[in-house]
Amino acid sequence: MTTMTKMSWQRKGQSNLSGIVMTLVVVSVLLYIGIKITSEVGDSIDRGGFTATENTTYENVTSTTLDSIDLTTVALIVLAASGILFIVMTLARP
Repeated sequence: MTTMTKMSWQRKGQSNLSGIVMTLVVVSVLLYIGIKITSEVGDSIDRGGFTATENTTYENVTSTTLDSIDLTTVALIVLAASGILFIVMTLARP
């Protein structure tokens, strides 16, 4: 393999790495925005006239939404681990 071929192969790996990093950043920002919107909307709802059933439904939806947001942290960890594995496998190529 010539030196030029090795260099062009390394650049492709770098562009893939920057794509993974960009994906992590975008997902993190979207997660933060989603959490802020959910908390702001939930706080601004006037529940004074809600019945017991409506209050229960509201609490269930809110807790389910916040639980799913907690699980997205696991998704970010899996995405980062996939990126690390990709880098290791890229470096292991001849």
